[in-house]
Amino acid sequence: MAKKKYTTKKYFPKDYPGFKLIKKFNKPRSPRTRMFACGDPDGWFIDVMEIQTKTGQVMDEEGWITERDVKQWTEWYKRLGWIEQEK
Repeated sequence: MAKKKYTTKKYFPKDYPGFKLIKKFNKPRSPRTRMFACGDPDGWFIDVMEIQTKTGQVMDEEGWITERDVKQWTEWYKRLGWIEQEK
């Protein structure tokens, strides 16, 4: 899967007003954080993002999932070594 090239840098949460953080994952010794955040007022679609932990710069937006997919994605991240963090 090819990485998206951004013409302007985006940062979380500054460039995502109104988004609610659902889950956050860190990996030991990784400079990245993966997160689920919802900006949909109805709560149907949850954005999956990867950010630089120190700066908050969005490195990748993996797409959308629905609320019923969160459990499956959480288990998959845990199998890959990601650790769920407190919000």
